[in-house]
Amino acid sequence: MNKNLKYALEDRGLTVEGNSAYGFVRDYETNFLYSPMNSQAPIKLHIAFYGTDECKRAINEKLCSAKLRHCKFTFTPYGLLFILNALTVGKIVSELPSLFDTVCGILSSSGAENRHSCPRCGKSLDTVASDRRDIDGLKVTLDTGCIEDINAVIEAEDEEFANAPNNYVRGFLGAFIGALAGVAIAVVLYIAGFVSAVSAIVAITAGAFLYQKFKGKPNKMMIVIVTVTTFVMLMLSILIIYIVASGIAAAEAGVDMSAFEAFGLLMRESDEIRNGFIIDMVLTFVFSAIGAVVQVVYLAQSVKRKKKI
Repeated sequence: MNKNLKYALEDRGLTVEGNSAYGFVRDYETNFLYSPMNSQAPIKLHIAFYGTDECKRAINEKLCSAKLRHCKFTFTPYGLLFILNALTVGKIVSELPSLFDTVCGILSSSGAENRHSCPRCGKSLDTVASDRRDIDGLKVTLDTGCIEDINAVIEAEDEEFANAPNNYVRGFLGAFIGALAGVAIAVVLYIAGFVSAVSAIVAITAGAFLYQKFKGKPNKMMIVIVTVTTFVMLMLSILIIYIVASGIAAAEAGVDMSAFEAFGLLMRESDEIRNGFIIDMVLTFVFSAIGAVVQVVYLAQSVKRKKKI
């Protein structure tokens, strides 16, 4: 962790371990996660508390009025999550003291209950059995009854998911339609003289979306089907472009042969056309692979099932 960030967190009483920190700020259970490679959410701050709906409405209004800089907030089942982002870590470090004071002050004045109450049910943790659990990288202390309820829901959802039909054929149809969108972009870009990973990204994104819309199960097999379909379709798009172009060239030359025959002839007789075809296929494969990797990483995260806490 950035040393200045580490010192700022330790100054607030948090214990820093690697790129995370945990502790209590003004008696509110606090987690801090630092992910420098995550451009969308490089820094996450979670403050656990229990509050009624009225309490949360008051907190929301006060936080909006406070106009906190370089951060966005959202309520979680266990409190508040802040996403901090600025041009430099130094900017975040300089604003942390004010952020902690403002947020904790708002929580306290709005009636949000602190570490002594379960953030999920509000029961006093001083009188009921409790345990600290890891939830999406956050350490949260909960009433053991809540932990059992949460795990029961997760178990029921996993069982329902496992018993749901895979619908591979319907899912493949969605992936195929999504791939067509990528092919359309690939053709337009190729005509303009470009080979890009954009077409693969669009194809896989659209394919995964339509795969699920067509009732395909969002699991690892979905990733395989969508990715392979995209690769095959994009590679075929280059082949089809060359076949069509060969047919047009034959017609313009007044040669009576099919597009396939013209393509085969050019591949045999023209080193320039043959080398161009190979290069375009290789480039399409490489850029498709780049686009696929970008999206597959995201998809792999999206199909992960919740684990028991």
